[in-house]
Amino acid sequence: MRICLCAREHAPEMDVGGIGAYSRYLAKGLQQLNHEVTILAGDPPPLDIQPPVPVGDANSKKVSYFLQLQRLSPRRAASALVQGARLARRVRQLQLQRGIDVLEGPEWDAETFAITRSIPRVIKLHTPSFVAARFDKLPMSISGLIVEHLERRCVERADLITCPSYSLARLVAAHYGLPPERIRVVRNPVDTELFRPVNPAADDPPMVLFVGRLNERKGAHVLARAIPEILKGCPSATFVFAGPDATDGTNGTSRRKSLQTFLADHGVAAHVRFLPRQDRAAIVSLYRASRVCVVPSFYDNLPYSCLEAMASGKAVVGSAVGGIAEMLSDKVNGLLVPAGQPEPLAEAVMRLLRDRGLREELGTEARGTVMANYSIASVAAETVEAYRTAQDRSRAALNASRR
Repeated sequence: MRICLCAREHAPEMDVGGIGAYSRYLAKGLQQLNHEVTILAGDPPPLDIQPPVPVGDANSKKVSYFLQLQRLSPRRAASALVQGARLARRVRQLQLQRGIDVLEGPEWDAETFAITRSIPRVIKLHTPSFVAARFDKLPMSISGLIVEHLERRCVERADLITCPSYSLARLVAAHYGLPPERIRVVRNPVDTELFRPVNPAADDPPMVLFVGRLNERKGAHVLARAIPEILKGCPSATFVFAGPDATDGTNGTSRRKSLQTFLADHGVAAHVRFLPRQDRAAIVSLYRASRVCVVPSFYDNLPYSCLEAMASGKAVVGSAVGGIAEMLSDKVNGLLVPAGQPEPLAEAVMRLLRDRGLREELGTEARGTVMANYSIASVAAETVEAYRTAQDRSRAALNASRR
């Protein structure tokens, strides 16, 4: 089968986001099954976000006006339109050169909206704009509304819609008014050879790791608020936040700066490191050096920060929401805590730092869960079956249009 994966987040040496990681892992599995795979990626993005610095005092009317203009900016919609048209041209060229049996793209930013419907098309749900806006607690801008409309069109026109978690499938079906049976749950794969158990040196300081963007939805600030309490019980602990900054801090400022100010005010800044987005080798090293990984999201579909930590045999503390609660079973292969509450999060982290036996038991079970349900081979085989369904539906729709 000649398969085309559309993934602007894909980059050779790093995973810019979950879509980039997903496309790389899936391509590997499909190639192992002797399918021909082409990834149409975007331009390599910057390693980190540099938030805009408005002119004037942080509480001034000028800043407020600046932020209002930002929300009205058409840049995201314009970018989606341009990138969509560019991708459509690349797909046409690929179709003429090699042929395409099935095409898969994400719903995010409506990458595939301009691609002809003659190619069997699968839309993989990751995190639609309406979900991100809802849980980042940000108003939907005019530009965002345009992109959200295009994302909806991509989903509605797909021959098959796939989704990594039942939670996200329910959210999308309800929001778009789709019959739930139109969405097929196909888990995301993870590379269990790259992410594998390697225990940190016994004399290393106990490290707690957060991997992800520092925005509202990912809940980095919840972990930050838990750190002073954790250090009371585990004073030798260190913390690493690895991921790009966000501009949803106070008055649109850097979220990283907001977190650093909080930690400094509570006298614990020396225990915490903030790293920008890391390349793949560095991320693997961070997982291996950690003792506990934390996924404190307010919502996530099936986050790779959790999957990769589990594959690495790490004990994970995650929020009992979305796809995280489908991956983790409390006290079986991880610990689940209420989203947005620093106190139970601190208690769970301290429990794991103090109890090596529990930490290793949960990590072993986590690795087993990934091997049984999220391996590249098993997910790739399931994806191929989904692709055949998309091909059948595309042929049926084409035949119906000719009658």
